Amino acid sequence: MEHAQKVRAAAALLVKRHSQKAPEVAREWSRDLTERNDPEAAAVCLAIAESASELLAKGTSGPREPALKDILSGVVTEAMMRADHVQRREVEKIMKKAKRRRK
Repeated sequence: MEHAQKVRAAAALLVKRHSQKAPEVAREWSRDLTERNDPEAAAVCLAIAESASELLAKGTSGPREPALKDILSGVVTEAMMRADHVQRREVEKIMKKAKRRRK
């Protein structure tokens, strides 16, 4: 795998895990590595941050679903769960089952 492909793959994983915060996470890694006197690794992290920004800007395969954590921590969702007398873990369980069926 070429270096550019590895950078894109790392950026894609970072976007999957951290969503919109992915570029900032990679930049933070770069700052930490710069402080540790590892400029080569810091440069790679900056390349990953740039690639993550590009992925987020152009989007990937269609509209991105928000993370389950983000959905369940929303004010509206919490209000609906209280109104319906449903606990968060019940909703998580149902949504995970639904996601598995769609795959």
